[in-house]
Amino acid sequence: MGSAARSIGVTFHPPSSQYKKTIGRRRGPDGKPRPQVFYLGTDQREAKNRAFLLMTEWDRLQADGVTFWPEGTTGATVMEQDSISPRKSENSRPDAERLAQPGELTVEDAARIYIGEQERRLSTKQVSAAHVRHMRYRIGRVVEVIGGKTPLMDVGHDKLQRAVDHFLKRPMVRCHEKDERPATRMAIPTVVGFIRAMKGMFVWLDEDEDIPWSMPKSQRRIFAIKREAMKTEEERKRETEEMVTGRIPLFEIDDLRMLYGTASGQARAWMLVALNAGFTQKELSDLRDFEVCLDVEAPYIHRKRGKTNAEMKWDLWPETVEAIRRERAFENRH
Repeated sequence: MGSAARSIGVTFHPPSSQYKKTIGRRRGPDGKPRPQVFYLGTDQREAKNRAFLLMTEWDRLQADGVTFWPEGTTGATVMEQDSISPRKSENSRPDAERLAQPGELTVEDAARIYIGEQERRLSTKQVSAAHVRHMRYRIGRVVEVIGGKTPLMDVGHDKLQRAVDHFLKRPMVRCHEKDERPATRMAIPTVVGFIRAMKGMFVWLDEDEDIPWSMPKSQRRIFAIKREAMKTEEERKRETEEMVTGRIPLFEIDDLRMLYGTASGQARAWMLVALNAGFTQKELSDLRDFEVCLDVEAPYIHRKRGKTNAEMKWDLWPETVEAIRRERAFENRH
């Protein structure tokens, strides 16, 4: 068995920190055949031994005319039925002795795999550290609402709808645990963030070929939310009272003169760039050195706008050029 097992290839699955192997087919929730993926633990040699036993069992089933794995089959049940048990590795962790099969995943397990995927994307700079931090917090709250020990296969329309409804009711929260101020209703943008995070995780689980869970066909209705409907009567009344009709208040020249006169050198440079190019705070913060061309006859900024992805060019005033030259950071050759 040892030599046969060594010839078997297994694939490491980073989000679950386990080795996996696709063996045979199973019948999906829609009745169509799907590949059967087995998660085989964290020890590579042990995983190959387990894969060998599973492949032997699949060959036996096919010889008997079976074309799909029986319902409820997991790696653990096959091991129990087989007279040959895999040798335990002295270095394997206790939790590696139990085969974590996709059909046995809990909501907590699924969330851990999803966050692992987000961390992988962070390592390749596809998302920011702030994104991963927010996902970890929001998905953690979602898991609490649904129930971490709930089997993933039991999550359907009703459980997802109840979780969405929980956030739509805007539960009372505190900004910080030690905050002595009274709890307030969850802000509407925060509610939207939680629901989007939840939808993102379950869409990802639905699309992952290794996880036998399917999103309910009613997902569009489940995750369709109306911000206006979440407002309380008090909030609507306050908005009505605060509405101002007429001319939009703008900075007058005297206001700008006063602000410019009291601002620091760097703030003056930002003010001039903002006025010159119409940049928002975000556009100022992510402006890069190579996008600013000063050593030409007519200095300019050339870049793509993040929201529209439109390529733009702004000619710079002499005052803006002078301020940028004065406040530009020293070149870092490293």
